[in-house]
Amino acid sequence: MKVIDLTSKAQSLTVRLDPSPVYDMLAALFITENWAAERGFEIDRKWVQNSRAALAADPRRDLRLFARERGFVIGLTSFLGVRPGVTVPEFLKLLAAAPPAEVVERMLTAPRAARPLAPLLREVIRTRRETAVRELLAAYPEEYETPRIRELITSPPGEVHQRLLRLLRAFYGNVYQQEEAQVQPLLRADVEAKTQLSATLPAEELIERATGGIAIVPDAEISQVVLAPSYFFRPYNLISEYPGVRLFIYPVDLAPADAVPPTRELALLLKAQEIANRLGVTHVTAIHHLALLRAARLVRAIERGNLKYYQLRQETVAELGGRLRDLVAARQVGR
Repeated sequence: MKVIDLTSKAQSLTVRLDPSPVYDMLAALFITENWAAERGFEIDRKWVQNSRAALAADPRRDLRLFARERGFVIGLTSFLGVRPGVTVPEFLKLLAAAPPAEVVERMLTAPRAARPLAPLLREVIRTRRETAVRELLAAYPEEYETPRIRELITSPPGEVHQRLLRLLRAFYGNVYQQEEAQVQPLLRADVEAKTQLSATLPAEELIERATGGIAIVPDAEISQVVLAPSYFFRPYNLISEYPGVRLFIYPVDLAPADAVPPTRELALLLKAQEIANRLGVTHVTAIHHLALLRAARLVRAIERGNLKYYQLRQETVAELGGRLRDLVAARQVGR
């Protein structure tokens, strides 16, 4: 019998909370390209349709290139460094000043499994030699679409850089900036609340609280976790890495836990239980369903290197009957 120890062990881990809207904008960019009704995002179809329509033909083509794969645009957050609260215009200036080849490398090595390919990637970017291109494509993580990777590594870095900037500037000016005044106070308030919690909670527990159930275990490659709230990616997390840092773009709390309507909380929980009973789904669908289960706090996700394990939250299952009884009783009293 194989036994996997999923218990946390003591390690030095720092947490940085960042209210920068850049994370949320990049999450909104990703969802604009990848939204689907069955995925259960809290942002509705009309917003996504309006966002796509707000982009001209060239930025729309750029969106398909850069935002279809989760890691690429989110990998750009490594340019934010240790400066919390960077504005989107400041971020765009940082990105514009970066060497084009470095921008391409940071996008393509954001997946941890792709990071050892950095020397080969630099050779490909420098020479665009076909044998090196084929070697990189063969070694790149298989879940990423080969034609998209090929286009990024065989196009001149300066061209890729300019297309990326064109997309980000168009999306910010035509889409995200219209929402920023309403969204940014929510992001700041959430970070302030989590900062207060950080004074009383261990780092690992704060991470689990923010992400809705992702537990950190010892990892020699990670010394810092960045927590950044997102309005647009609710109820999920977007996860990325860069050397020494694990990034969680987590769903912003729109209200205190005790203010969440019990009917909405129970609906999410029961929907997740229904998903748990379904079998015969694809790998991608299974990952999506597990994310829903975690968002409903039915399971806890524990990351160990490139693998992720899930534990059933026994306490949530045990509480379900009582919550249903309380809801029914409250409805009867209100009649």
